[in-house]
Parts: sequence; structure tokens; C-alpha cells
Amino acid sequence: MADDAPDATPETPPAAPETQPTTPEESPQRLMIGIIGAPHGIQGSMRARIVSDFPDRLATLTHIYLGDEPQRRRLRSIGGNGPSAIVTVAGVTSREEAGMYRGMPLYIDIRDAKPLDEGEYYWHQLIDMAVVTPGGEPLGTLTSILQTGANDVYIVTQPDGKELLIPALNDVVLEIDVPRKRMVAKPLEFL
Repeated sequence: MADDAPDATPETPPAAPETQPTTPEESPQRLMIGIIGAPHGIQGSMRARIVSDFPDRLATLTHIYLGDEPQRRRLRSIGGNGPSAIVTVAGVTSREEAGMYRGMPLYIDIRDAKPLDEGEYYWHQLIDMAVVTPGGEPLGTLTSILQTGANDVYIVTQPDGKELLIPALNDVVLEIDVPRKRMVAKPLEFL
């Protein structure tokens, strides 16, 4: 988040997390929004830990996926505050059934995801992106993203296998070209 001071350097907006692995040629069809916890009550409701950057959007959803199930389920209700929610889905009608889903991820179709603002990216759009210096020298491939309290940190695996940490800040990450899978960044030693 940008500081309100006029001379502050704004951060690059964090990438929205999701967990399905992707290759450069494919985008995920689903995004993870939470993880199922313990059953809630006796009629099939489940507690969930919400991991979405857009928890307010959940109230607009009509369908979700439980774990790796191929068919989406009708979302009967979702309620709660902040990172916790109570989820009720079609077809789960008892405490015992709800307990079978404990620890499984909750997914939504990517088409149901909140549209991102300019300069915001989903993780799958950044993973496997080539990272180069402003002069075009290859730094490596973005292989992972760490969420920290202040800003995301991109983990770039260099050709020799070593990792380079790139903070997701505008003065470090100069350009992100999603169609070309290319990022221009100044590693800290160049600042």
C-alpha cells in the first residue's frame, strides 16, 4: 500500500494468491479462496479459513469447488467476518459429511474471480516469468512469491540454481509484461 506522503514511493500492488500449479502455456481454471476447517453444527455446514484478497466478493458467489472434485457445488450460504467463514454447500447435509472435507481447499472458477485493476496480477500470471535487468541481462525465472507484511517478495531462481529475492516495489520492479511472460527488475545491488 502506498503511503499518503507525497514523496513516498508506492509499492507494486500485491499479486492475488492462488494455488493451482500452472505452466507458462496454461492458466488455471480455478482459484483457491479458502481451506475447509471443522464441521459447524449438525446439518453439514463447515468452518473455512478464507485466503482470498477479496473476502467481500465471496457473498456474490453462487458455486464453489470442494477440493479436487470435478463438479462445482451450489453455495447455499457463506457468512462470517475477516479470515473466517461458515460455508454451506449443496450435497453436504451432515456433520460427518462435512468432516470428510476438513483440510481441503475451496476453489472458485477463474471466471468468477474479481477483475483486477491495472497493475495487479494473479500469481499464476507471474510464476515462470523471465526476469531481466533494465539492460536486458537475464536474472532468472520467477519461481515463487512470498507474502510479507509490507509487500510481496518475488523469488527468482537464477540459472546456477541460486535464489534472488526481489521486493515487489515500483522502484525495483520496473515492468511486468504478462503476455510476453517478462519482468524487468533492478536487483537490490543495483539500487
